[in-house]
Amino acid sequence: MKPQTVPIVVLAAIWCGGCSSPSAPSVETVYELRIAESPSCAGMVRDPANFFKFGVVTVHVKGSFSEGTFLLVDDSLAVFGPQCTNNSRPALRLVNSSAGAGAVSGRLDGGVWSATACVGSYVGAQGAVNGTRDATSASGLLSGSLVNGVFALNFAGSCAATDHTWSLRPAGAQP
Repeated sequence: MKPQTVPIVVLAAIWCGGCSSPSAPSVETVYELRIAESPSCAGMVRDPANFFKFGVVTVHVKGSFSEGTFLLVDDSLAVFGPQCTNNSRPALRLVNSSAGAGAVSGRLDGGVWSATACVGSYVGAQGAVNGTRDATSASGLLSGSLVNGVFALNFAGSCAATDHTWSLRPAGAQP
């Protein structure tokens, strides 16, 4: 009887019968997320009970339209301090954002962020987002609350409105 040899390729295919084919990695890009308070918030009376002053805040987020999730990046613009809050890392999540140009909707959720971790002032944003997108950017309205304050002090404020604005564009892109 002559010995038989089985090609290694066949054995490898049998051995890895449950393996899935590798998927392409998602390409994450750094974007500028710009959030501006509603005009109705700009006219609020400032007092110790409501220390609200948000204006326009720009932070870097990292993500992709194909995944629909953009997470806050810790850098010179903002730092998320998990030890300062029991919330999750701030994130913009868009629904159906991978379909290309058109309408987008979703949520902006998570904790607050500051220029330095747990020291000084902080800001945050939360609510429903709606808008439009093109190949590389998106913008629209945020219906929710903007907050700001100073850690460890009783100075804080918030403003709820349906017409805060937001925009998302690749970092370094000209407006």
